[in-house]
Amino acid sequence: MIECKDCLFYRHDSCYYLMPNEPPIVVDENEFCKEWTHKDNLHNIAVELSPDEVENEAVKLARRGYSKSMIGTIMRDSHGVPLVKIVTGKKISQILESNEITEPLPEDLANLVRKALNIRNHLESNHKDLEAKKGLNRTESKIYRLIKYYKKKKTIQADFRYDPEKIRTLVAQ
Repeated sequence: MIECKDCLFYRHDSCYYLMPNEPPIVVDENEFCKEWTHKDNLHNIAVELSPDEVENEAVKLARRGYSKSMIGTIMRDSHGVPLVKIVTGKKISQILESNEITEPLPEDLANLVRKALNIRNHLESNHKDLEAKKGLNRTESKIYRLIKYYKKKKTIQADFRYDPEKIRTLVAQ
């Protein structure tokens, strides 16, 4: 193993260093060091908070209205917790379920609904904007596919229907 000069970890796929007699590495720009996120490497990281404190902080943030992804980001950036699951042994969703904190819609579906509502608001004042109409059509087709998926997984009710006027109250901030 060779140490990576850019990120101080062992060489990984997203580094573009070439060793003698090695072919060039072609990688996606969005890839990151998989060795860094491996759970064995994360056990050596010192975290100042205990698992109970991390759980309590996640619950506090959820009660303030933050989404699961934002909770993870805040915990990483403000509290120095690389992954909540490594520290507590539970995912953020499991922590929230054990404290009976639920969201009316899954996070990805709620984000798409918000996006569709924003496009609808834009189209009320710009009714000739064809690109926005196309974007609304694409977004709503993603919403319908996600609803179908979540109905199969029984995450949402079987009789759930997407109605832009009624769903506005579910995703209101």
